[in-house]
Amino acid sequence: MVRTFYEQYKKLIPLVGSWASIIALLLIFRPQKEHVNIFYWGLLVISIILVIFSFYFEVKKCGRIHAIHEKDKKKINDYMYNWIVNSGRTAIFSRDMSFACTNKKIKKLLIKKANSCELIVCVPKETDLTKELKENHAEIYYYSEKENINPHTRFTIANYGQGAKERVAVAHGLNEFHMIHEYDKNDPVIYLTKDLINIAMHSSNPKKTE
Repeated sequence: MVRTFYEQYKKLIPLVGSWASIIALLLIFRPQKEHVNIFYWGLLVISIILVIFSFYFEVKKCGRIHAIHEKDKKKINDYMYNWIVNSGRTAIFSRDMSFACTNKKIKKLLIKKANSCELIVCVPKETDLTKELKENHAEIYYYSEKENINPHTRFTIANYGQGAKERVAVAHGLNEFHMIHEYDKNDPVIYLTKDLINIAMHSSNPKKTE
């Protein structure tokens, strides 16, 4: 638990250290009591306010990063379910859809989305799950049938094609952790992931059942 917290918030350590150094310098080199003026106090107050705002935005940013131990499959699956269940059209770029293969709740949700024509799946090769999803009207694209492509990241775009509502969760491994980063429409990452979906769709023969 402590290690997970550290992985999420370790980027705050240098920020806190930097601002602490600035404030310490201001306090060390403060003028003599009789010479303290409004400029000094204004500079000190502004520094403190900047520290608070910087810390707030960094904490908010860290809140969009989830570090889950790779052995905690339930927590990973619960995250994926909650990410997808409240989404409209969903686009998944994965290596093997392993998170859904053994989880009945997620599998049921994906089939429901497929039947509503709200599911796009991009995977290297056909699997039993993609066959079943295809039969339920999902759009399935195989981006590595002829070449051995093994991506290091996986991502799921929620509300795919819905403009301002779009958001993406990008996952990758880091030591023994499963790291998940969330991005919204204001981040360039979402455009990169959409480009990858489009490339996968146009570089493979769509396996879609009408």
